Amino acid sequence: MQNIQRTQGIIAEAKKVTYVEAARWAKYRGWRYVLGLMIILFAWLIVGSGANVLAAFTLGGQADTSGLGLVEYYLFVMASFLCFFAGVLMAVSLVHRRSPGHSSQRGSG
Repeated sequence: MQNIQRTQGIIAEAKKVTYVEAARWAKYRGWRYVLGLMIILFAWLIVGSGANVLAAFTLGGQADTSGLGLVEYYLFVMASFLCFFAGVLMAVSLVHRRSPGHSSQRGSG
């Protein structure tokens, strides 16, 4: 019974802190930031380049951007940023073991 109350108290206390305050508890070693940066750059530059070529081929019928209109060129450029965002989510959730969508604010609830 006491362990259940203690666990519920820890969970309630964890919900009252901000995302930055929770980051101070653990998972902030330097190697995690280097590994996270490598994951993000790989997703953005390597996978994103493939996504750009695929988007250009899908939108314009060729791997060249010369035949793309304004909207198609915008979608071509944004294809790599989707990979960048996916890399950020992977680095935050896998390397830092943080949930990217659940930052609670102090005083809410």
